[in-house]
Amino acid sequence: MRIRPARPGDLDGIVELETAAFPPEDCFPRRSWRRLLTRPSAVVLVTAGPLDGSIAWLLRDGTTVARMYSLAVHPRARGQGLGRQLIAASLRRLPRHLDRLSLEVRRDNGPAVGLYCAVGFVETARLRDYYGSGRHGIRMTARRDSVATMLHIRP
Repeated sequence: MRIRPARPGDLDGIVELETAAFPPEDCFPRRSWRRLLTRPSAVVLVTAGPLDGSIAWLLRDGTTVARMYSLAVHPRARGQGLGRQLIAASLRRLPRHLDRLSLEVRRDNGPAVGLYCAVGFVETARLRDYYGSGRHGIRMTARRDSVATMLHIRP
């Protein structure tokens, strides 16, 4: 699977992917994606060909932490290692000074939590009602070099 940087023209595909991948209440608004696709402080990658996967990271000045904004895999492409491939491809594109990674995920999203644990993320906080009333989240963090090792990426 080829993975490439997202372009503004990918907006419709990313919104459609999110709609297929997540419950409606978990999808980011179209305007948020529009801003993210043109923001220099973001790394957004998509699969080439059919848009079966995307990953987005937010980078903040003055910090060494990259925050995963979204990782979406279309239901038809799940179970094929695409999430791992997207994480690996994005690590290669994040600026080198970012040595820590952070994300939030719904606590009841077992496959995503399993993936993040498998590549080296650990739970660092429980987030009550983070995704709305009764929909709890967890914050997970990892050292970039640990994730790279788990994914067999050379430094």
